[in-house]
Amino acid sequence: MEIADRYEINEGILREIVSLSPDEQAEVLRHVIQCGLTVKQVKDMLNPQPTDGDEISDRYPKAFRQLLKASRETQTMSGAELFSMFAAEEGNTQVAYARLWSLYNLINDALQAANPPGQ
Repeated sequence: MEIADRYEINEGILREIVSLSPDEQAEVLRHVIQCGLTVKQVKDMLNPQPTDGDEISDRYPKAFRQLLKASRETQTMSGAELFSMFAAEEGNTQVAYARLWSLYNLINDALQAANPPGQ
């Protein structure tokens, strides 16, 4: 919570994250600081509204829906562990590197498309 004091984080945001683990709080605060998130955006991020699953299923490939779910667990795995997992799955470190690089480029394009305020 020292970070929250240092960056004068809105009290409403703090109320939203108080029930999270310390690691999760730090991750949310990092996003708040980097992207200038509002209380509503933090609420939406922590409590996503259910959507029509059929529409999502028809519109996006299953692998990308799984990527979305995996992104919620980023604090549980290190980059080295992720690379090891890719290398084991691919059976080749060069192919693993290429796959990660492709994923990096896709995520970078998504971040540019999002164009967060203050960036």
